[in-house]
Amino acid sequence: MQYSLAGKMMMTLTLVMLCVSLAVATLNYQFTSRELSRQQLRQATTLLELAAQSLSEPLASGNQAQIENLLNELLRAPDVNGLTVRDSRTQRSTSVSQKNAANVSFRINTQVMHHGQALAMLDIEFNNQALRTTLKTVLLQNLAVTAVLLLATLGTVWLLTRRHILRPVKEVSLCLAQIARGEADLSKRLDASCPDEIGELAGNFNLVLERLSNLIADVGLVSSALDQHAGEMDITTGHTSHATAQQVQQVESVAASVQQLARSAIQVARHASSTRETLKKTF
Repeated sequence: MQYSLAGKMMMTLTLVMLCVSLAVATLNYQFTSRELSRQQLRQATTLLELAAQSLSEPLASGNQAQIENLLNELLRAPDVNGLTVRDSRTQRSTSVSQKNAANVSFRINTQVMHHGQALAMLDIEFNNQALRTTLKTVLLQNLAVTAVLLLATLGTVWLLTRRHILRPVKEVSLCLAQIARGEADLSKRLDASCPDEIGELAGNFNLVLERLSNLIADVGLVSSALDQHAGEMDITTGHTSHATAQQVQQVESVAASVQQLARSAIQVARHASSTRETLKKTF
């Protein structure tokens, strides 16, 4: 399958734009993912510190009901899968978790301190469900923006290419085809006002047309002169032929006269011979 110049340009430009768009979208996705992961880790660390401070008094007083209430309240925080408190003094663990918890993304822990004394170890499990949702939204937005920019860029390039490149090249090709068929108007000139390579091409083509027009005009003048000389030669040849015919007629007339003289001389000779014979017989 053969493609036009515009088709080849658009295919090449489309491939280049797609590669660049995919590269930009990938880099943007990775950057956004790292930033959101750092942000989630900072929020998780802040939540862990607040939870440790909130649990220090109930753990010091051994209020198990208050500890469970606080853990249930902390469980409502975004991205939290579960919390576990292990009392360092009694080795008792208290845990709460989501019923439909997502996969655990990461886990952080810290010691619960009270007046410089370690009372328990607090462990919090986090998921990245919200992070994945946000990244998916960002990716879709990037793809949508990239698609719109790609279509707008391709449309703009197509219009500019068709107007400033393909149309002048098509005009040059059409003029060359007309010249090849002998139907060209050599007085026509292309627009060479653009200060670029296309304008230079049109200007050079106009120079070729001008030189060709002058050459054809010179050939026409030479042809007219040749026709005139040929007519003069025809006239001269006619005169020469007439004169030659007259000379031939004169030569033929002289030849006929000479032949007549020769016959007359022969007859005279015969008469003379006859007369001589007659005289001899008489005398």
